Amino acid sequence: MVNAGAPILMPWRDQVAAILLTWFPGQEGGPALADVLLGHREPQGML
Repeated sequence: MVNAGAPILMPWRDQVAAILLTWFPGQEGGPALADVLLGHREPQGML
């Protein structure tokens, strides 16, 4: 998981199966991401 707000170098990108960019997830970003990855929640884009 990459938590960055600007472009970054990722020389290791060819050594991993996927890259998940979270941008600015906030204080509850970790638990929310875990819920989505484990299938407990459906990702939604609500404003």
